[in-house]
Parts: sequence; structure tokens; C-alpha cells
Amino acid sequence: MIRSDNFINTKEILFSDLHCASLPNLAKISLCQDGINIAKPIVRQFQKIEEGQLLAINELTKDTIHSSVPGTVLGFEYSAMPNGKQEHSIVIEMSGEFSYSGKKTEETNWTIFSPTSRIEKISENGILNTFDNPVSLSSQMINARKSGITTLGIRLFDDDPSYITDGFIAKRYNTEVLEGTRIIASSINAKNVVFFYPEKNSLTQFNKNIIDLYQSINVEFIPIRTEYYPCGTKKNLLKILSKKLPNLDFSDFFIDATTAYNVYKSLVFRTPSIESIIHISGDAIREPKCIRVKIGTQLKNIIVECGGLIEEPEKVIINGLLKGISITDFSTPITKYVKAIRLVSKRGFPNQTVNDCIRCGRCQSICPEKLQPQNIISGNFLNTVFQCSECILCNTVCPSRIPLFQKIKLIKEKLKNEK
Repeated sequence: MIRSDNFINTKEILFSDLHCASLPNLAKISLCQDGINIAKPIVRQFQKIEEGQLLAINELTKDTIHSSVPGTVLGFEYSAMPNGKQEHSIVIEMSGEFSYSGKKTEETNWTIFSPTSRIEKISENGILNTFDNPVSLSSQMINARKSGITTLGIRLFDDDPSYITDGFIAKRYNTEVLEGTRIIASSINAKNVVFFYPEKNSLTQFNKNIIDLYQSINVEFIPIRTEYYPCGTKKNLLKILSKKLPNLDFSDFFIDATTAYNVYKSLVFRTPSIESIIHISGDAIREPKCIRVKIGTQLKNIIVECGGLIEEPEKVIINGLLKGISITDFSTPITKYVKAIRLVSKRGFPNQTVNDCIRCGRCQSICPEKLQPQNIISGNFLNTVFQCSECILCNTVCPSRIPLFQKIKLIKEKLKNEK
């Protein structure tokens, strides 16, 4: 592990306010909201639609995609997405009255629904689990019930230290996050909930709310030293859990604060997944901030919301400096899995010229799994490749700028396909 401030300026990412973006005149709703599975559209060109109306259904997971604005379907477009791929999207010109935005919605007592009904509603509202790679939350919950998972883990901080989305949501919406977690835990019949929280943060408010909310479910709190990286991956948390609570029956079902918050809105306010809270940062943007935006809002509109550019960015990075994806198209729309956007100037971005390995051994020294990245990418010690936790620390120390993590990931995928 390494201190995060060795490669991230953590002082520049402190926020207390949440800003709401203006409504997009043109929304591009991706048909691939999880970055993998393509949903089938059920609307046609020139059709009038309402905010929150069902637009498409994923035939594999049965999850749904809804319109974030009311208006007219202008057509279907094949364009750049936040994961660097090209996918189809539904283009909607905003007009008409809103069904959710600006409306006061009465709270629903979610406990009147059976666990099966709650999971169905989570699926109908298109909620994803964004703890790691985005996946269908309802599918995970169904599998958890079938396999008898007894413990649910929730991470109250961000895996990548270059953004603060989950930490921001956990602090600002602590009651909603607790309630959303309880909804998931009770729906899968979990007996235990484990909260992983930053050691430096006080949990006074959380503890008070826990007493009020959780009854038959055992609750545990585990402090995490978030000033070190990596600390928030599934592998990290399982390792810490086995040391702190060795007698606790645990599998690998984890959620993040974002997921818990979205579940709360879905069940309590009957709101489909039509907006996201994202962290905008970087030295190329004039006003870094945490901002609530409609799904389908284009990057160029978000830049305007943040006061515009100070200078042309050298890189626009989605979801963190460490594991994020670099994009170039400012018309790229926000999808459900976007948590952060970082706009980095040329002076703020290091030279990325790749040179030959100089056999310095830094990647091996920093690897938390004690692997030899430089040898693995040369075709040696391939039996150890699946021990890689994909923390990407090897990339951060390589003086030759070799994309070690990306090469190892390709090797892992190749070996998986050969099995």
C-alpha cells in the first residue's frame, strides 16, 4: 500500500455543497447503461414521452432504462460513450411537463412490499450496483437469496482517491444511505451488515441512525485507513474483514453509497434511475464541484455548468485517475456508471511516452500481492496472474510508462477465454 497523497492532490477535492445542473435541451440516453449489455428500445422516432417513461429493456437482466426528461424522440444515434466505446443511444429533445423534477413526492412505506416485490421494483427502476464494474443490482440480489448470502458489505468511501462521489453521498445523505442499505439487506434476508468507513470520519450520526433503523440485523463498523491505496477493493475489504471479524460468515456481496442512495430513492420515492451525482475536477475546469445531473446530459453542457474551461484539457478522464477511461468527445453523455469526470491540462499530465523496461523492479516492490508485473507481461509466472487485484499501482511507479495493468488485464482475459 502507498499513501494516496504520493500521487493525488487530495486537498483539491474537498466539497460540501451539491450543485444541480440545468436541464439538458437535448438528452442522449445510452442503450448500454452498464457498459456491457445492450437494451432493446421500446419507443419509436417522433414519439412523445414523459420524464421517467420506460425507453428500453435489457432482455438478459430485465433491467430498464428510462427517459430523464420529457420531450420527443428525435431518433437513434451511434456515438461515443464514457467507457470509450461506441454505442447506440436514444436522442430526446426536451419539452413538456416534468413528472419528478421539481415535484414533491410523498414517501412510500417500503416495508409493506415483500422482499420479492422490492427486488422487482429495483429492477423496474433500472438500479445498478456501482461498487466495482456496474452490474444489475436486482440480479445480484436474486442470486444472493438463492445462495443464502448472510452478510452485506457497504463501502462509504471511494475506491479511487482522485474523486469523492461515494464519500460525499455517504456524508450528505447518511440517513438515505442507511435506509437504502437496510432495504437491500432485508430483501436478501441478510443477517449482518458491515459498514466500511474512513477511519478519520466520525460515525456519531450513523450510529444514532443505526439504532433507530436496524432491528434484527446485526451491524458492524470497520474503520479503513483511506489515506492509503489500495484500500477499497473487494479483495482489500475481504482481507480486512477476515482479520477484524474472523467468525463472521461472509461472501462477496458489496455495495457502495451511491447504490444504497439510489435504492432508497427507488423504493421510498418510486423514482427510476434518471440522474446521477458526479464529481467534476481537474486543473482545466474553472469551477470543480459535485453536481447532480440528468442521465443523458452531454459533457459539453456539464463543462458550462462548471464555469467553462480555463484551458483546453489534454485529457478528459472518466471515473478516476487510476482506473479511469480517457475520452475525447465532448458530446459524450452521462450514463448510470459515471461517478467522476476529471479535466486535466497538459501541464497537469505527465509525459506518457512508453519506453523499454529498465528492470528497476519498482512495480514488483509496490505490488500489494507480491507479484512480478514486469515478468508477467513477458510471459512468465502466468500462474500468478489471477492474483492481481487490479489496483494499478504498478502503472503509477513505472519510469518507462509501460501500461502494466492494461497488459496484465489482457492476459487475464485471454487465459479466461482459453479455459
